[in-house]
Amino acid sequence: MRFQKAITSFPGEKTIHPGRRIIVFLLSVLVLISLTGCIGADFQTSVADSAATQTPENVARVFAESVFCGDNVKMLACFPAEYTNSLAETDLTQLKAWSEETRAALEKNETEYLGTSSSEAQLISDDTTTAEYKNSLASISLSFGIVSTDIEEIRSCDVRVFCNIGNDKKYQDTTVIIYKYNANWYACINADSGIPDEA
Repeated sequence: MRFQKAITSFPGEKTIHPGRRIIVFLLSVLVLISLTGCIGADFQTSVADSAATQTPENVARVFAESVFCGDNVKMLACFPAEYTNSLAETDLTQLKAWSEETRAALEKNETEYLGTSSSEAQLISDDTTTAEYKNSLASISLSFGIVSTDIEEIRSCDVRVFCNIGNDKKYQDTTVIIYKYNANWYACINADSGIPDEA
């Protein structure tokens, strides 16, 4: 199914091909897998599937978990239905292949996912005229085919992923950009990269 939507705030960018978005998306996700090492000493209660998009912290945690674990179904739940419904069969096949590769890598490295914790999500900027805010807005609008004026709020959330690697408990930190659209919160592709730290 092809999804094309005018981006009213950015003349010259009329349509976005979902296949190109998924390729960029998959490349960006590889960055998120290399996560860094301060958001609590232990993981919090897991987020229920029905609550994934209810708060910015929930969707940030679910997205970080899905990327770490290679859970393509959980990952797609972090994006608006308009976007996921626009993905072609080839896009979904690529995403499934990424998922299988990620899970195989975790198994090979004897890595067991334990859980996540997060800090309180912070506004990207109180001033919507700043370059940082406008760049984030443009990125979300172009990546997900959402009219920029429909994006209500943009926040960032620091998430810590806990895991066992062999017999050692470790954690990895990442920053997830989230945005409010149609009264729900969704994840955008963004991450600070680094190396695992001891828990």
